[in-house]
Amino acid sequence: MIINQPEILLIEDSEYEAELTFKALKAKMPAIRYHHLRNGEEALQYLFKEGPCSDRSYSLPLVVILDLDLPKTRGIEVLKVMKSDPRTKSIPVIIVTVSTSEEEMQQAYTLGANSFVIKPMNFLKFSLIIADIANYWLLVNDLPNYTKPGQGGF
Repeated sequence: MIINQPEILLIEDSEYEAELTFKALKAKMPAIRYHHLRNGEEALQYLFKEGPCSDRSYSLPLVVILDLDLPKTRGIEVLKVMKSDPRTKSIPVIIVTVSTSEEEMQQAYTLGANSFVIKPMNFLKFSLIIADIANYWLLVNDLPNYTKPGQGGF
């Protein structure tokens, strides 16, 4: 049994957008576990159990939802570090951002992002997209080296 494993790690600096994300996730999957980090530095410390996270006991998330515009360490740098390290390389990273930059999108995919989603400004559309992301990456897609929710271990 995997203990303290969040299915989703949300790396988002906006409390409001994080709250909207979790409302959308809970509406679709009420038992989902998640963890929220507010900047890229916290995210890297959490993922690699460094700094204030070095003595904590938890498993890696099944999916990461990552904003690009983060304080301290930008989202693109978090993605780059994650996808270059064998411990986190296989974790799906979904970029969810307001950026419409073709250059940022290309860079994210080049670095190994699994998906790039532009946040809609409409809450209903946003909720549907987030629910679809969770449904696909946690229930439909087969994840290597992880236990899927509902299949022993959760």
